[in-house]
Formats: sequence, C-alpha cells, structure tokens
Amino acid sequence: KDKLPLQLKLIKYQYENKGVYWYSHVGDFLQGQLSLSNIELKVRENTGWRGKWSKALLLQHKNSDEFKQSQKEDIDKDIKKKICKSKHKFQVEKKSTFGMIRKKLGSYYNIKPEHIEIWLPGGTYQTKFDYGSKGRGSWNKKLEKLIDSRPEWKEVYPMRFEIQTYNVKDYDLMTEWDKDQNGSSWRQRSPRKFPKRVQELAMFNFKLGSPTQGGPTQGAASSLMEMTIAHCKSWIAKDVVTHILKEVIENPIFGYAFFGDIIKYIQKYEMNENSNLDIDLSILKTLGPERFLIFDELDKSPPKDLYHMTDSYKMPSHFSQIKYTDFRILLLAKNDPLVLKYQQKQQKQKSPKKKKSPRKNGNKNKNQNGMEIDETS
Repeated sequence: KDKLPLQLKLIKYQYENKGVYWYSHVGDFLQGQLSLSNIELKVRENTGWRGKWSKALLLQHKNSDEFKQSQKEDIDKDIKKKICKSKHKFQVEKKSTFGMIRKKLGSYYNIKPEHIEIWLPGGTYQTKFDYGSKGRGSWNKKLEKLIDSRPEWKEVYPMRFEIQTYNVKDYDLMTEWDKDQNGSSWRQRSPRKFPKRVQELAMFNFKLGSPTQGGPTQGAASSLMEMTIAHCKSWIAKDVVTHILKEVIENPIFGYAFFGDIIKYIQKYEMNENSNLDIDLSILKTLGPERFLIFDELDKSPPKDLYHMTDSYKMPSHFSQIKYTDFRILLLAKNDPLVLKYQQKQQKQKSPKKKKSPRKNGNKNKNQNGMEIDETS
C-alpha cells in the first residue's frame, strides 16, 4: 500500500470513498471475490422518507450543476425514481465494515457517509431491529461475524438505514464513552483515552419553526421538523445556532429537509417574494444567531427557560448524554424585541466614542497656590 505511486493511491482513495475495495494485487482481488455476501438495505420505517427526505434529495439534484447544465425544467420520471430509491441490494466482501457500506449509500445519494445511520437485526429468529444505541452498525465493525451467526443471513443479511444530521462516527465514540462510564464496556477502556471533546458531547433534538408556526407559549407543534445534533452538553445559545447553520450550509440536503418553512417565511414576509418559489439556501447565509430563540420543548405549559445569544444552558448531571434532550428553535421576526435590542447594542459598540474636548482657558495655568498665571504676558 505504501509503495504505490501517487496516481494509484489517488485511484484507490476514489474507489474506497464509494465503498468499493481497491486491490493492488490480483491474488487479493480474487480472494475478495470468493467471499462475497448479499446484503439488503431498506429505509427505516416512519422516518419521513417520502414526506421529507425524498423531496430534499430531489431539490438537491435540481440545484446541482449537473441538472442546471442539462437545461431541463423538471427531472425525468425515471431519474426521480432512482434518486428516491429506498431499497438496495449489494454484493460486498465479508470483511466489509459498516463504514464501507455507508460510503456506498453516501455515494449513491450524494451525502456524507458520516450522516447515514445503519441498524442491524436482533439475534432472534424473527427479524426485528433494535433502534437503540446497541442496534447500530458502528463504523469499524465488520460484517463477517454477524453473517456467520445465522444460516439465513449467509443468503441475505437484512439492514435498515436512515439519513441523520449527527455524525455517526462521533456517536460511536459517545456510546463507547457511556459504556466506559457505566462500567459495561468489554474493553475496560480508560476514560483518559477518550478525547475531551467526546467526553463533553451530548445528543440534542431541536424542533425548528418560523414565527407563523407558534411561539414559546403555544406548546409543542407536531408539524415542526426535528433536527438532531451532537453538541457540547453545556452550551451558549449563539454557539448552538451557529453549529446548526454551519451544518445546513455545508450539507444542502439538511437545508432542504429542515429549513424549508423558515426560508419560505423569509421569502414571503421579509423579501416580498412568492413563497411558492424553490427553496433558496443562500438565504441561510444572511441569518445570524441573534435571529433564533431556543426554549424547552413542552407540550402544555410555557417553557421555564429561554435561551438567546449569550444565555447559557448546563445539562443536569442525571441526564444521559447519548439520549436525546428536546428543545425548540424559533426564528424571530426582524422586529422582535430581542432582535432589536441586540442590533441596538451592536450599533452602540460600533459607533465611535465622543472624545471630551479640552477646557478652553487660553494659556493660563495654575501655580502651586491655585492662582492662575497668564504665560502670555
């Protein structure tokens, strides 16, 4: 591997980024072909594939350079089916990891593989899936031992997948850290070996809404889009909002999936544009953290705590860092008192301070006794 010329190393990297092993020796390639296994991946049920992700995938394709160059007004029916495909069958080598399988799916959907979650069947003869932290296919885990554990899995190994907004590699480390803290890690790994960043991460689930979708006093809204991220367990509001905006700008599919209502609100009420137009993600780059308010997700009563800009949250010690803590994020109107107060504060900081003019008393000074002396005479 290390002796490969740079050009072949680049080819190898490109293949493996698509979830395909690349061999420099014919013998290794043939051996890999002799150990192929069939896997079947289906979208996890009730995760909004048709209502949310399919639409987001189509918008992602429609706004791609490839589609714009085609100069077509709409996507062909056959291409739509291919883009929104929810079931895949692959032949993979037994030594394949779930990271490599994620790369296959990521390449297909044009999504970073770190944002694809894979769920495994349980050990019972009824094919049921554990959608908890124990039922995940961790990044470096290999298929081989799992396939060999059940006769029918040697024919086809079933899995479920879904698109997630958190980084699955981070979540792998978070679950290992949690096991270590609870004394259930079979590795008995020392906490000192986990990066400090991982030790501080926690899972948060945010429901996103616009001003027309209800404020803090109107309770929870089931129609709001939910976005899950791993963030520092104790945070400042502006940092959380900045993190979310950065994720949706770097991953356009998240913008289409979660910020559609917010962008349409801005188009209609702040830009006086037709809200039926396509979602323009460039609008997100104009938003600062001062435009968002974070508050507790409660069903009936008004939230106890509100978080805006420099307001801080500290996760209670009895909360689990690998289980979701629910909040809502509301886009504030441009004339909201919180936004106006922040803008006024910014203007005061930017405006130059007036210098005190020196006292005009000619060329007179005072002597030690306080008497004025006219130095012009």
